[in-house]
Amino acid sequence: MSLTNLKDYKLLLTQEVRNMALGDCVLPESFKQKFTSFGSEYTIVYEKYTAKISSKKSVCHIPNQWFYLAAICSKYCSELKQFKAKLKGIGVTDEQLETCHPSNGKGGKLGVDNLKDKAMGFLSSYTGQDKQSLVSFMSDYDSWGGGKNISRADFYISPCLSIANSINASSSLIGEIANALSEDSGLFVSLYESREFAIIRSGKYHKAHTHKREDASSQQTSLSALRTKPFMLLAGISGTGKSRSVRKWA
Repeated sequence: MSLTNLKDYKLLLTQEVRNMALGDCVLPESFKQKFTSFGSEYTIVYEKYTAKISSKKSVCHIPNQWFYLAAICSKYCSELKQFKAKLKGIGVTDEQLETCHPSNGKGGKLGVDNLKDKAMGFLSSYTGQDKQSLVSFMSDYDSWGGGKNISRADFYISPCLSIANSINASSSLIGEIANALSEDSGLFVSLYESREFAIIRSGKYHKAHTHKREDASSQQTSLSALRTKPFMLLAGISGTGKSRSVRKWA
């Protein structure tokens, strides 16, 4: 199986995310019935527009948008794991992967070139046509959005968050969900090929769905409150419509 050009594929998926219309959204019932836990510790309880993800250490409420973002990221996650599997299959060790991590470079172009030389040395006996792609994967983390060392089990987190355009630490759950979807093709299809996701990917979600619209009385209450003081604090998790409400009031 030939390896994908990770740099180009990452750009393609990033653009797909940008074109999505992620308003308040619901998830397919078939997907929710199948996806009730993931990893070794996470369990999910769904609400209408959000989900509660629990582990032994914490409880996190996330918007449904994260599942759709994870579906996009899971495609990239699958490609990354193919690269890692190929390296492992030809005998590259965790110690060699760690040696080629950017933290071991000297910075600047010289540092990147040194890391590539190290990777070439580790793959000196490999003659496959994808050799340069594997060298780049091992040594040029910027080309595929990497952060954590490839030797780590969760090395896919950083590139997934990059595609999803998310920097919040708790958003690492996007990467974990993406990984779970990448390992279960049936689960992935139940979300990615759903009618709900087709509407979101079309970029016309707000026109096709009207979930959680703010009614006139609620809007008038908010405007009345603004007349009594110079500011208002809006609370709510990401994706629940705070910014959209402000634009509507304006």
